Amino acid sequence: MNLKDKNIRIALAEKYLAAETSVKEEIELAAYYSSHRPDEDENVFAAMLSATSGDYLLSDEGADEFDKIAASGATRPKRRVFRWVSGIAAAAAVTFAIILPIRKSEPQISPLVIYEGISSLIKMNPEIVESVNAIPQGNKVLVTVNLKNGDERKFLLSYDEQKGTTSFSAYNNQ
Repeated sequence: MNLKDKNIRIALAEKYLAAETSVKEEIELAAYYSSHRPDEDENVFAAMLSATSGDYLLSDEGADEFDKIAASGATRPKRRVFRWVSGIAAAAAVTFAIILPIRKSEPQISPLVIYEGISSLIKMNPEIVESVNAIPQGNKVLVTVNLKNGDERKFLLSYDEQKGTTSFSAYNNQ
């Protein structure tokens, strides 16, 4: 597979974010980004891939064993919850960086700022977060946090470039 072709990298990134890549494809993608400088619009994905790969990439047999354990309902240690939720947040940020077209007419919040904002929300209480969804709307982002008890919380993320600060406002929470 020729990863020097950006279209192939983007297709693999989409496949990776949909959890449809093979272990071999993930290893090749991680190896590519570790030895090549990513294009500017691939920086967030390359950083996320670097953070989620490394020494613990599983073989196909290891991945099968993991799937068996996960299917059995075994609980994971709490220290891994944050890593998993951070992966979700990173995937959401990467989705906006690579897949969705960026409108040039209005200011945009960078995917890295979105990722950092979502991560700070999750750090408050990672044990209760099921998933996070972020929808950019110009210079703001609507962030929906789905809790494990079925509740949903919405926040409006905004970023002040001059001050370098991110703020969240509760949005339509009941």
